[in-house]
Amino acid sequence: MNLKEENKILKKKLSLASDFINREIKSHIKKISKRDFSDLQKNSEEKLEDTITKNIYNYFWDELIFSLDKTIIENIISAEFFYNDLLEKNFLDWVSVVVSYQKAIDFLIEKNITSLFRKFVKEKKLSLKKNNLDEKNLHQVVESWYSLGFTRLFSLIKAIKQDRELYDYGNAFRDFLEKYSYIKDIILDDYFYKISKTLADSDLFWAKRHNSKISLKEIKKARILIIWDFKDKNSLIYKLALLWEV
Repeated sequence: MNLKEENKILKKKLSLASDFINREIKSHIKKISKRDFSDLQKNSEEKLEDTITKNIYNYFWDELIFSLDKTIIENIISAEFFYNDLLEKNFLDWVSVVVSYQKAIDFLIEKNITSLFRKFVKEKKLSLKKNNLDEKNLHQVVESWYSLGFTRLFSLIKAIKQDRELYDYGNAFRDFLEKYSYIKDIILDDYFYKISKTLADSDLFWAKRHNSKISLKEIKKARILIIWDFKDKNSLIYKLALLWEV
């Protein structure tokens, strides 16, 4: 078989896989829309389904989209449905959008960073010696399978970027980044740090979320950082998704 024939077969397989992914996305959308948005008009709902499907599929290239667990896709879909539905109704409570996007981000961190870190420290003998928040967080992540999550991850990134003193677990995490340099190159990148800091400083993933005090202006700004309106691939979610592909 020559190269031309191999490419033809690969393109056919990719086309079939792409059709499958499209059907999967639409299936998730229909399930979510029936569950959470039964009050939407049928025509506008179908139009929204098509828009969200197109946005998600076109934003993540063919190869990358296969790495996205259905939990991640479902939460992105939920966030977009909430965003568009609440925008149309001029609603005041945008917490549901933040919650769905935070779940997608935290799941990406768990899948692409935390699971690898747990394996990395499995054979190391670490002890919680210091009364330090980052140490406690990493101890819980390793020993009790807590989620690292965006807030805890950013705290670690900030400590490393500012060259603060680290202890057993913190040093293990820094060693982990040295071994998995492709993760280090993304999460310690100045731009990634900048958008992460802006999102962390907004407090949307913590106090404002729990107090239900999130404005439309704040959610629009956060959505740019998180998904860039599906137009720019320098978003938080896209960068975290790239960790699988690398």
